[in-house]
Amino acid sequence: MDRKLLRTGMWILLALVVLVVLSTFILGMLAGRAEKRLDEALKQIAATGDPVEMTQLAKPPIPDEENAALVYRQAFDEIEWPEDRPRFIKDIASGKSKLEEAAVVSQARDVLRRNRRALELIHQAAEMPECDFQRDWSKGIDVVFPEFAKLRRCSRLLSFESMMSLHAGRVDDAVEACSANFRLSNAMDEPYPTGQWARYGIITMASKSLNTILRDSQPSSEACLSAAEEIGKMELTPSSVEAMKGQRALGIWCFNDVRSSPNPPRALAEFISRVHVPTSESEEARVPQIAPGSHSFAKWSLMIDELTYLELMERGIKEAALPYREVASIEPSLEKERELLRQFPPRIMTMIFARSASGAALRRDWGIADLGLAEVSLLLKAYKAERRKYPDSLAELEEFAGRALPEDPFSGEDLVYHREGEGFLLYSWAFNLKDDGGVASKPRWPDEGDIVIQCTR
Repeated sequence: MDRKLLRTGMWILLALVVLVVLSTFILGMLAGRAEKRLDEALKQIAATGDPVEMTQLAKPPIPDEENAALVYRQAFDEIEWPEDRPRFIKDIASGKSKLEEAAVVSQARDVLRRNRRALELIHQAAEMPECDFQRDWSKGIDVVFPEFAKLRRCSRLLSFESMMSLHAGRVDDAVEACSANFRLSNAMDEPYPTGQWARYGIITMASKSLNTILRDSQPSSEACLSAAEEIGKMELTPSSVEAMKGQRALGIWCFNDVRSSPNPPRALAEFISRVHVPTSESEEARVPQIAPGSHSFAKWSLMIDELTYLELMERGIKEAALPYREVASIEPSLEKERELLRQFPPRIMTMIFARSASGAALRRDWGIADLGLAEVSLLLKAYKAERRKYPDSLAELEEFAGRALPEDPFSGEDLVYHREGEGFLLYSWAFNLKDDGGVASKPRWPDEGDIVIQCTR
């Protein structure tokens, strides 16, 4: 009986050994096929001239005298922020604090005086044609953007300056400070999603300042036309496409980083714990624990993961060239495609990196709407300055401007314009893709309401 059990055990052990050998062989064969497909996919991307390595995101060399980054860095060192009241500049720039009390005005003038040199440098940098902070893209996922927080502070300072100029009755100077703020956003025009999202934030900040100025003030026609022309030249969609290509290059870098590790399964587990922040306990439970010794499976799984990633990013890049209203109608959406990635084999890294593409078109089109509203409102003010009244329609304004007016990215049609008393109402449909009658969206609920500019005179 014991011998029979022993023989049975030996046969079972032999079967297990054969199964392990066959599994390793099959996985190796599958990995080889996947590797060939992956090499072909990467070669096809490279053949188009698009980046497949992070270092390819670096900008061409710029002469120092044309590089705004060098001047911005000087401005960073010159800024004097009131540390005892860190929100003072921000509150005045945003209109939260009014320049009504003498003590507030006095302190604001002192802040403006102490930042005069910084503002001169910011204006100088914003006029320059190129900006390159010369990032070390070879760091891949560890690349940093320390200048963005400082550029946001520069933007706040420009908004602060525009409010101070408005308070002093220098309306044209206030408009020029807003124009500089719009130009400053170009310093964040990086081929990477982080830069584009930061850029949109600056555009929104500049737009809010301009809205405050135009609401009940009348700049000169020259100041309005000059600012409108500058804003009209700004384009966000091409940079949005390049940012998606940069995101794809980042993903390729991350896959290479994990795959080149002596222990890919452990490297993958460490990578997940490093970059993935679960949004719920159930999601945390779905992050797999990779067993030691599963090198063959990990190699094959990573290949399939990367092939899926490249496929989805190709779709994301194409959608980045489309307005949000068209992207929103595509089925299945990228978000639904992402949910399917939980099936075997799990495309873990694709699930993580596919997130950053989901709201790109939405946020970009908000920036496009901000720019369009700013341009048209300035043209309306120029029309009023020259003809003593606002036009009855945007068709009249288009004839006055001598060029086509920007359309609403959310409707695909003209921005909505109405004369109201001595002023006007101008708005975009915004996120919900419907006309809410010019009711402004609320900061905490941007998916309801319109993006509105309302002038009283």
